[in-house]
Amino acid sequence: MFSCKPFLVLKSIFRPEVVLKAAYQFLDRCYIHFEENEKYWLVYLQPKENTSIENFNSLFENELLLQAVRYVTFQQTKSLREILMARVMATSMVDQKEPLERVEQEENSEKASLQDILQDWYFLHEK
Repeated sequence: MFSCKPFLVLKSIFRPEVVLKAAYQFLDRCYIHFEENEKYWLVYLQPKENTSIENFNSLFENELLLQAVRYVTFQQTKSLREILMARVMATSMVDQKEPLERVEQEENSEKASLQDILQDWYFLHEK
């Protein structure tokens, strides 16, 4: 299928999500094909243009490392992000004023702003 040599990615080190995200970064430059065996993900990177495949292998290896670190960081901070989001959502839903008082205040401010808009500029600024 692909004429290039596969890039071997150890399954014991890299999760499938990491391999997919790393490969995604190469979609604009390569045609990508995946296979697997017991120990490895086999990633075939075939350049779309006449470019050395060795360069892509080095770049892909760096991208794998980057995506692996991002995945670990994501997992380590997941509970903190969930707590922060819950806190933000809970505090944004608490209404400090009585609902009727808030609605009346909004209506009064709308009326006041409409009165300002409807004023004749020449009338207000005549000398």
